[in-house]
Amino acid sequence: MEPHIAWIGALFLGTIGGLSWLALLLRREIDRRRQAETEARNSETRFRALFETVGDLIFMYPLPSPVAPARLLEVNEVACQRLGYSRPELLRRSLADLLAPDDQGRAALRQEQKALMRDRQLVCEKWLASRSGESIPLEIRARLLDLGGRRPLVLAVARDIGERKRVEQILTDSKINLARAQAIANIGSWYLDLQTRAMRWSDETYRIFGLSGGTTLTLHDYLSRLHPEDRDPVLAAWGAAQTGTPFDIEHRIVVGDQIKWIRERAEVNRDSDGNLVRVSGTVQDITTDKQHQQQLEWLAHHDPLTHLPNRLLLADRMRVAFAQADRAGKLLAICYLDLDGFKAVNDTLGHEAGDQLLIEVAGRLRDSLRAGDTVARLGGDEFVLLLAGFDAVEVCEHAVARLLVLLAAPYSLAQGTATVSASIGVALYPQVRGDPDELLRHADQAMYLAKQGGRNRYCLFGREG
Repeated sequence: MEPHIAWIGALFLGTIGGLSWLALLLRREIDRRRQAETEARNSETRFRALFETVGDLIFMYPLPSPVAPARLLEVNEVACQRLGYSRPELLRRSLADLLAPDDQGRAALRQEQKALMRDRQLVCEKWLASRSGESIPLEIRARLLDLGGRRPLVLAVARDIGERKRVEQILTDSKINLARAQAIANIGSWYLDLQTRAMRWSDETYRIFGLSGGTTLTLHDYLSRLHPEDRDPVLAAWGAAQTGTPFDIEHRIVVGDQIKWIRERAEVNRDSDGNLVRVSGTVQDITTDKQHQQQLEWLAHHDPLTHLPNRLLLADRMRVAFAQADRAGKLLAICYLDLDGFKAVNDTLGHEAGDQLLIEVAGRLRDSLRAGDTVARLGGDEFVLLLAGFDAVEVCEHAVARLLVLLAAPYSLAQGTATVSASIGVALYPQVRGDPDELLRHADQAMYLAKQGGRNRYCLFGREG
C-alpha cells in the first residue's frame, strides 16, 4: 500500500472515531438537559400543585421599591376566585392596589416593608377589596425569598379571617351590650384574686365607685371606700361568706363628698383542695332606690304639707311616750288641737293662704317643743301634741296655756294678715289609761268642750279648764 493512502485511511478512521466520541458527548449532554428539564417540569408541577391546592390566597411579587409598589408575579386560583378577578387581571396589579378604601392600615405600608426587609418575615392584617366591592379581612404572612443577586421576592400567604372578625365583633358587641346593660341597670361586676389580692372591675363598677376605668385596684382600695359605719358589717359578711354563707349585703360607700348605697352579691370559688382562690360578684348602685324608699317611708309617716308626723307615726310615738312616762313616773299630756276661725281664712284669702297658715302654725308648734315632745298633724286644721315629763298637772296646764298665746298671734301671709286661735283638749296619762286611739278620743272630746266653752281655751279630759 502506498504511504499516502495509508495516511489518508488512518486520518479517515481517526475522524470517524472522533465524531463517534463527539456524538456520544453530545448525546449525554442532550440526555442530561432533558433530564434537567423533566425534573424542572416535575418540580414546577409539584410547586404549582402545592400553589393551587392551598386553601389560602397566595401572592408572589418582587420586593416593592421605596417609590412604587411592585406588580404581582404570581397568584393562585383561590386568590382569583375570592377576589373575583382573572389571573391576568391580578397580575396587572400590586397588592397595594387591592387594598380596600377603608383599610386603616394603608399608612403602615412603608413601616411594614421596612420590617419585612429587616426581619425577612411579617405578619399583618389587611382588608382587600374584591371586584364586587366587598371588603375582605385577611391575615397576611409574608416571607422574603432571596434568589441570589436578583431582586428579592415576597411570598405572601393570606388567610380569610372574616369568620374570626365576625366572632370578635360578636364578642365586642357582647361586651358593649353588657357594659350598656350594666350602665342601664346600675350593675357592675368585679373579680378578686385572693392569692394576689388584685381586683378587676367592669366599667360600670369603676363608675359606681367614682374611679377612672382601668385604674389599678387592690382590696385596700375597695375597703377604703366603705362608709365607716358599714365597714364592720361588710367585713363580717365577708367572713361569713368564706364559710359558705351567701354574700348579699346592702351598704354605703363614700365617693368624694357623696354617699352612695350599693348592693353587693358575691360567690367564693375554691380549688380542688378546698382552698379559697377567687371571688367574683356584682355591685349595684341602689342609691336612687334607697332615696325613693326613704321618701316613701317618710311620706308614709309624715304630712306632706307641714312635714309633721302623721297619724301613723304619732301612734308609734305615743307608744314610746307611754313607756317612757311609766319608767319615769311622769305625766304625759296628749293635746288635741283644732284651729278657731280657719275656715274664714280659706273663705277670705283663699285655700293657698290657708295652706300657708297651716305651715306657719306647724312651725310655731315645732319651735315650742322640748326634747322628747312631738307635734303631729292629723289632717285639716287638727294637730296633736305629746308633751312629756310633767311632775304636776299645774305645770302641764301652764305649758298648754302658753301654746294658746303663741298660736293667737297674727300671721303675716303673702295674701294678707290672718288671725286665728286654738281650742285644745288634753288627756293626761297615766291619770287616763288606754291605748293610743282611746287617749286621742278622750283628748278630742275635751277639745270639743273647749270650743263649746268659747274657743281659744283648753280643757282637761274629766274636768273643764
